[in-house]
Amino acid sequence: AIDTRVWLLELTPATPVWKQLVTTGAVPWRAYAASGWDPVGRKLYVFGGMNQNNQPQGDLWMLDVAKAHWTRLTDANPKAPPARLLAAGAYATDVKKLVVFGGMVGGVELSDLWTIDLPESPSATNSTWSEVTVSDAPTARLGHRFFEGSQHQPLALFGGGADFSIMSPKMLSDVYLLTWKPAPSWTSPAPTVV
Repeated sequence: AIDTRVWLLELTPATPVWKQLVTTGAVPWRAYAASGWDPVGRKLYVFGGMNQNNQPQGDLWMLDVAKAHWTRLTDANPKAPPARLLAAGAYATDVKKLVVFGGMVGGVELSDLWTIDLPESPSATNSTWSEVTVSDAPTARLGHRFFEGSQHQPLALFGGGADFSIMSPKMLSDVYLLTWKPAPSWTSPAPTVV
């Protein structure tokens, strides 16, 4: 069974402490979802994943940590990414967007990139999905990680797996950086030995 409790790691004391956050609102029962954390607005965004009936989902949820309240921002719709699982998400602080890359739909691995604008008070009426086409995109993958190291830095995508439809899947250890200005672009830095 999936545990829908929310736990916060408080880093302010000398010794970090885990605390349960008791939330209100409908709780999204999800496994294998993409998520992104807005450190300024203290909001967690959760997209897609699999529900309790093992069905892929394409909706977006927001947890406002200050209010301890879940809100469903968008349903799956034709303007949103297809329902998927094992995608990766990250919140891009500079542009106030949740960014979702890859994952799997119906056994097919993806290499698509989606963003949704998330203003200070997001709602179903002011949050719009867009598919972003960028050259030199990472290969299709699932189970990878996507994160923002710090504000004003590119988003970093790492690893994952590919070719899961065959008997010996390929584990990936590559790194890609996604920058937004002047236009969205991917780069893959060469590894260095230290």
